[in-house]
Amino acid sequence: MGLGDYGRVLSEELASLGHEVIGADISESRVDAIKDKIATAFVMDVTDEMSLSVLPLNNVDVVIVAIGENFGASVRVVALLKQRNVQHIYARAIDDVHKAVLEAFGLEQILTPEVDAAHSLVERLDFSTHVETFRIDSEYCVMMFRVPPKMVGFLVSELNLTQEFGLRPISLKRAGR
Repeated sequence: MGLGDYGRVLSEELASLGHEVIGADISESRVDAIKDKIATAFVMDVTDEMSLSVLPLNNVDVVIVAIGENFGASVRVVALLKQRNVQHIYARAIDDVHKAVLEAFGLEQILTPEVDAAHSLVERLDFSTHVETFRIDSEYCVMMFRVPPKMVGFLVSELNLTQEFGLRPISLKRAGR
């Protein structure tokens, strides 16, 4: 719900990975821009209780509230979804106050795209460890990285990479070789 820049990209990416995406936004131009890229797109005011009743909210894996600019609309939509007993709700928070309000709802996931984007940029700019990532599918990717200094001197088996970081080493390249 919410097909601004963040919601649009999120919807397009999920659809490209094979997920059935249902989008909704009050803006007809936003819906027109995405309607051919996702399964279904509705022009509607998702803050209106009657409008929400046309959506198959209890037949979806997750509902993502991607509304960013309108704090009140975001909170209202989350409240309406909770009233309808939607089980899996992810919601975008635009600042710390918004995040605190959303946390009070006990949501499964609170999304902070601006903060996440900043962290991602820092990781990409930290050339000391991360070198390259290749996505295989929606669940797996191959990462090439330089070993952080704290891991030098240990055997791969001693590092517990799978348990600690969810990583499974597939190859090892030694410096200078």
